[in-house]
Amino acid sequence: MLDELVVFVIIFMISLFFKYLISKGESIRPFYGILIRLAYIGVVIHEVSHYLISLLVGVKPRRIEIKFRHEKMGYVAPHGAVQVKPESFLQAFLISFAPLYISTWLAVLFFTIIAYSNVWFGIRFIAVLILISTIIGAAPSSADISCFFRSIRFDPVNTLYQIFLIVISIFILWAFLYYFEIIFFLDVFYYLSIAVIYWSLKLSFMGITKIIFLIHSRSKKPHKLRIRRIARRRYKPQKPHKIGIEEAPW
Repeated sequence: MLDELVVFVIIFMISLFFKYLISKGESIRPFYGILIRLAYIGVVIHEVSHYLISLLVGVKPRRIEIKFRHEKMGYVAPHGAVQVKPESFLQAFLISFAPLYISTWLAVLFFTIIAYSNVWFGIRFIAVLILISTIIGAAPSSADISCFFRSIRFDPVNTLYQIFLIVISIFILWAFLYYFEIIFFLDVFYYLSIAVIYWSLKLSFMGITKIIFLIHSRSKKPHKLRIRRIARRRYKPQKPHKIGIEEAPW
């Protein structure tokens, strides 16, 4: 699991390096023209990753856009967007960093085809191009990062609660695997196990909270309703001396 996290960091750094080269524009010709066109597939994978993970975590995307040219100027500029509104820190985290996770797995797949498979040279060459394109679109964009931090500022208390559940879930999984000396043959099972423990804890806390609320509500004595008889108030004129007017002597 730690090895995979190292791979995530490496892919992230390489992706940032490629984006830095692309930001240089025409000053790095002819590499700019090659990289900007290789980014086509990476942009598609990037936006589709956002879209799929949004559906997976229960957030329905409003719209997905993928464009390969600038809207006004018309020059080559592959970009895209997924209009989505996450409701919690965990949803925003998974949606924002979805391209990095999915692109890393695809990069490992294409690297395996290139390095360890006895396939035709043309297939390897295509795999190299797709590998570079996938890495270019792996890093979260500035809009992804801003969406992530916006979710933290929106509800910091719920953010801390979800982080607490994630940390406890990781600790429980580590203690269980260490005690029983279990090793998963695929790293994805670690993530699935953490997700199962997380939702088990969350549902358990929700159930305990409802039980406490139910007991607390039943322990309170019902208030007696004081109902006044509905009647028209009669007009009673006050005497002059009660309202500060001297009464006539006659």
